[in-house]
Order: sequence, then C-alpha cells, then structure tokens
Amino acid sequence: MLVPNPQPDIDTSRISITAHMTGYTWYANGLSSAAFATMPGRLFYHATRPWMRMGGRVLGIADFEATLLQRHRIIDHLLEKAVEEKGVGQVLELACGLSARGVRFMEKYGPEKLRYVEADLPGMAARKKKLLQDGGLLGENHFVVPVNILAGEGELSLEQAASHTLDPNVPTAVITEGITYYFPLEPMKDLWGRIANLLSSGSGGVYLYDDFARSSSPFYTNLLMAWTWLVGIVAQGKMHLHFLSGQEVNDTFCGLGFCDVSVHRPEAFAGVVPIPVSRIASFVDIIEAFVEREIQG
Repeated sequence: MLVPNPQPDIDTSRISITAHMTGYTWYANGLSSAAFATMPGRLFYHATRPWMRMGGRVLGIADFEATLLQRHRIIDHLLEKAVEEKGVGQVLELACGLSARGVRFMEKYGPEKLRYVEADLPGMAARKKKLLQDGGLLGENHFVVPVNILAGEGELSLEQAASHTLDPNVPTAVITEGITYYFPLEPMKDLWGRIANLLSSGSGGVYLYDDFARSSSPFYTNLLMAWTWLVGIVAQGKMHLHFLSGQEVNDTFCGLGFCDVSVHRPEAFAGVVPIPVSRIASFVDIIEAFVEREIQG
C-alpha cells in the first residue's frame, strides 16, 4: 500500500497561470464557451502565440497550441470510447482548470448516463464553479469540488472528493490533463497509485493522462529538451520528463495496479480525430491505463 505523499504543500500556484491560457485556447478553437474565456487567458494566449509558433517553425515541430489540441481531442476521443464501449458512467477530472470537457460531455450524454466531477485547487475550483453557474452550465450530476492532487489524505484529497461525489458501483474514468509534468516522478507515482486504488476499490475503470513523449533518438531527445524548455518558460518553472521508453511507462503503471496500459502517439489518430500534425513526431503521448475491480471476499 502506498504511503500518502508527505509533501502536499509543493507549490502549485504557477499552474493556474497556464490554466487561463489553455482555457482560452479551447475557446479559440471551438472547444469551449465564452464563459471560460477569461481576460488573463486572452492576454496570455495572444502574448505567447507569436513566439511559440516561431519556435515551432524553427524546430520543425507542432507549436504549443497544436500540442494542446492534440492531447485535448485525443483524451476526448478515448473518453467517448470508454463511455460508449467500456460502460464508464462517471468521470473525475483532476486539475480541471478552465476546460469545458465537463460541459461538453454532460451535454452529449446527459445526467441519466453520466456523472461528471471536476476538481481543482480551492481557488480555481471556486472560480470554475461560479463561471459554470453564471453561464447556466452546471446541471444535474455535474459537480465542482476542491482537490489538491498532492494531498494523500484530508478534506482536499481525491479520495475525500470521490467519497462524496462518486458511486462505487459505477465504472469510473479519471483524467489528469496537462498537469503531471509539473512535478517530479515520485509524487506522481504516489498520485497514480492512489488513482489505481480508487478505481479498484470501486467498479474499476480507466485513467487517461498526457505526458511528454520519449524516444531513443538523440536528435529527437535534444528537440524534446528544447521543447520542455519553451514550455517551462510559459509555465514559469521546470518541466519533468518521467520516462525514457514506453516499456518504462508500462512497467511503472502495472506495478502500481493498472492493467492493459497503452501509450498512444498522436500521429496514430490522424484522420480519426481532428488534430494538427507536425513534421516530426509529436512531443506528447496519451496514456490509457485500465483498472479492474477488486474481487471482494
């Protein structure tokens, strides 16, 4: 059994900066409503767009906005498959920021088929809830709750939020988008283990998240380092590359209690999902990891 992370006070304030920009990115690309197009997001989006695109052209890769769209739309696609083919009936999206995924999925499936729980740090959760309420977008079976993903116990833990909002008899999808590479590997392994425990103690389900891609090519690795440096400037802090190979991903997640782990490359979804594709392999992967329900008794 994993010991709860003893350092839940690691600074997460800088993440809210990019949350506004990504929220505006979804709006600018028709994936969100004006309710989430905040003024800080609009200013940050337009201020960083020219030089992020220039960096993309120089390095020959998808720019920052294109990478955001790749991960967002592929996670949407995999979540739709989980709902329609795997029987998932509820979603817990951690560090949800200003994503409109909850609104879109509740509009698509309705409260009779889906329960959606959005979670973020108290300040962002309060702001998100107010934006949803003011826009008339927070309906039945759609919740916003405060959660610190680094808290292994207590009122801000994901376990506490789940106990108040989720049905243990319904398969669950847990999502973390654009968050894990802000932190070193060890606190993320603690989080992933707790997600696996949460899913297995209920009716099982799937975990979806994005991470930096990996490759054995020195040229690609050097470009990835340059890319993480660019993203780190926007995020105002160091970004972390957790794995060097897909096998490391599989071994780590299987060791934490997941099964049937898949590392998805964006290029594989060209023509299936409307995503931009760069001249070289993308720097983001989407990981899909399933958990079976524990056999009781």
